[in-house]
Amino acid sequence: MAKLSNGVTYLEAAGTDLSPPSVLICNETESDEEVEGEDWFMASSSDNMSATSGEEDFDDMVCSCSSDEENNDTAVGPIDNLQNDLRAWAVTTNTPISHLSSLLSVLRKHFPHSHLPKDGRTLLSTPTGTEVQLKAGGQMHYFGVANGVLERLRDNATLKTPSLHLQINADGLPLFKSSSLQFWPILGLIEEDSTKTPFVIALYCGHSKPSDANEYLSDFVAEMGKLASDGLEYQSYLYRIEISCFVCDAPARTFLKNIKAHNSYSGCERCVDEGIWLNQRLNYPNTDSALRTDESFRDQTDPDHHKEGESALLQINVGMVSQFVLDFMHLVCLGVVRKLIWLWMKGPLTTRTGNQAIMDISATLIKLGKSLPKEFCRKGRSLREVDRWKATEFRTFLLYTGPVALRKALPKHMYEHFLLLHVSISILCSPRLHKHYCDYADNLLKVFVQNFSVIYGDFVVYNIHNLIHLASDVRKFGPLPQISAFPFENFLYKLKKQIRKPNQSLQQSVRRLAEQSGVSRVCRVSSSPLPSSPTVSMSHYTCDKFTLSLTEGNNMVSSGNATFKIEAINRTLGGTSFVVRQYLQQQPFFTYPVNSLELGTAVVDGMSRETRIITERDIDCKMVSMQFNKRLVTYPLNHI
Repeated sequence: MAKLSNGVTYLEAAGTDLSPPSVLICNETESDEEVEGEDWFMASSSDNMSATSGEEDFDDMVCSCSSDEENNDTAVGPIDNLQNDLRAWAVTTNTPISHLSSLLSVLRKHFPHSHLPKDGRTLLSTPTGTEVQLKAGGQMHYFGVANGVLERLRDNATLKTPSLHLQINADGLPLFKSSSLQFWPILGLIEEDSTKTPFVIALYCGHSKPSDANEYLSDFVAEMGKLASDGLEYQSYLYRIEISCFVCDAPARTFLKNIKAHNSYSGCERCVDEGIWLNQRLNYPNTDSALRTDESFRDQTDPDHHKEGESALLQINVGMVSQFVLDFMHLVCLGVVRKLIWLWMKGPLTTRTGNQAIMDISATLIKLGKSLPKEFCRKGRSLREVDRWKATEFRTFLLYTGPVALRKALPKHMYEHFLLLHVSISILCSPRLHKHYCDYADNLLKVFVQNFSVIYGDFVVYNIHNLIHLASDVRKFGPLPQISAFPFENFLYKLKKQIRKPNQSLQQSVRRLAEQSGVSRVCRVSSSPLPSSPTVSMSHYTCDKFTLSLTEGNNMVSSGNATFKIEAINRTLGGTSFVVRQYLQQQPFFTYPVNSLELGTAVVDGMSRETRIITERDIDCKMVSMQFNKRLVTYPLNHI
C-alpha cells in the first residue's frame, strides 16, 4: 500500500498499475486551519495532498486503538446507564469531541471507579477510518439503501408490511458562506414509517454539483436493482423494497432525469407546452397541452426536452414522469406564494398594493402568529422581512393566516383569486378532503392559472404553470404533506449543523452519522420499551399528529361538524377523555369559490354553558383558531 503524507492510504490491487483508484480510506488526519480556495480533494500533487500545519484538535487526531477500556453496550448497570446518557447527550447537542473528552476527564477525576473512557471518540465509537470514493468530480461515501432501511426497521418494530415504499430525495446543500463546498446527499424515507425520518443513502462532497449524474447514481441504481429482485430480509421477514417517488426541487429533478433545465422552452416535465418569451421571462400560457408519459420519455419523442444520453434510473424502471412528484414546498410555498407576495409589494403598478396595506397585513400577521399552535415552529413575521421567510412561513400564510390578513387589504378580485389557491391547496393537503374533492381542486387551480395573466400580466412562469399538474400527484400518492420535501429539508439542516470546519467535511459527516447510529443502537438495548399509546398528563395530550392542551391555540378540536374548546383533560381506564364546551354559532368565513364550511373553516361564536365529555376517538382533528372581528376563525390543522 502506498501511503500519502496527509494520512490517505490508497488500496492497490495486485497486478495493477500505480494510478490512483476510486476508493480511499481516510484516517481522519485533519487540521483546524482553513485553506481558502484550495480544492484539496481534487489535487494530484503531493504539495496539495500534504497535511496542513497547525495544532490538531481532539476530533481529528488519529486514534490507533479504541481505548484502554472497552464499552459493553449490552449491559444496563448504573455505569452503563451513565455512559449511555453521556452518548445521547453528546450526539443530541452536537458536542465537539474535544469538549466531550474534557468532560470525561473531569468525571474520571471525581468518579475514579466509573470506568469512563478517556477519549470522547471511544465513548461514541467513532470510526477511525472512512471509505471515500472519487466520483463525478468530487468525493462520495455510499451508506446503502439496505443499511438505512434496516436501521429504520430496528427503530420501528411495527413495520411488518410486505412492501416498503421509499421516497428518494437528492439536493444540493451549501456548507459555508465563504466557500463553494457543498454536499449532494441521496436521502431515503420509508412511507410506512410513521416517524417520517429520512436516512442517508449516499453523500457526495464537492465544489459544485456532481459532474455526471449517472456516475453519481451508479451505486444506488445497482443496489436498488438487487433489492428489487431479492428483497430484504430482517428477523426472518422478507420485505419487498420499492421506490414510490422522487421528491426533489426542479433543478435536482432535471439533473437526475438528464433533461433540459426547467427554464427552457420545453422545460415542463408534465406536458409538451412550449414556453413563450415575454417581457424577459418564459411564460407557459396553455393549460390543455398534451401530457408527457413514461413511455414518451423513454422513447424521447420530444428531443427538445432531453439532453444527450439517458438517465441511469431507466435501468431500474423508474417512471421518469409519473414517479417524479412536483414538490409542494418548492413549487407552491417558495415558488407561487412568494411570487404573489412579491407582485403585491414590488410588481407592476397595476398589481402593487399601497404601503399602508402592507403595514396592515404585516401587523395582522404578527398578531395572528401569537395564537398559532405548538405545531407551528415559526410565528408570524412582517412582510418587510419576506426575503428571509422560510418555506414553513409561506405555508402558514397560504393555509391559515393569509385569508384573514388579506381580507380587507387586497382588492376584491385579487383576494378572490388568492382564495382559489387557498381552497385548492387546502383540499389537496387534507387527509379527508383530497379523497373526494381532488378533481374540484384541480379545476380551481386551472382557473387560478388561467386568470393569473389577466390580473398580474406575463408572469405565468414555470411554477405558476405547474399548478395545473399538481392534483395528478395527489391522486396517485396521497395528500401534499405526504409527498413534500419538508422532512428532507429538516434533515439537511441537521446534517449541515454537524460540520464544524471545511477540512474533510465528508469524513466529519460520516463520523457524526456513525455516532448517531451507535447511540440509537445503545438506546434500543438499554431503554425499556416505550408505550405505544399516546402520552397523557392532566395538562396536555400528545399523539403522533398533534398536541392538545388547555392553553390558547392548542385547545380547539372538531368532532363531527362541531367545534369544541377543551376545558379539562382526564385519563381514564378506557383511555383519554376531554371535558369540552361547544361553539353554538358557525358561519362561513368566505363563500367564494366555495362555502368555507365545506372545508371545515368557520367563524365561531356563542359558547355553550353546558359541558360534555368526548374521547380521543371522537376527535376528527385539531383546529387552528385566530381572532377576527372579536370572533374566532377556525381552520382544520391539515399540513401535518
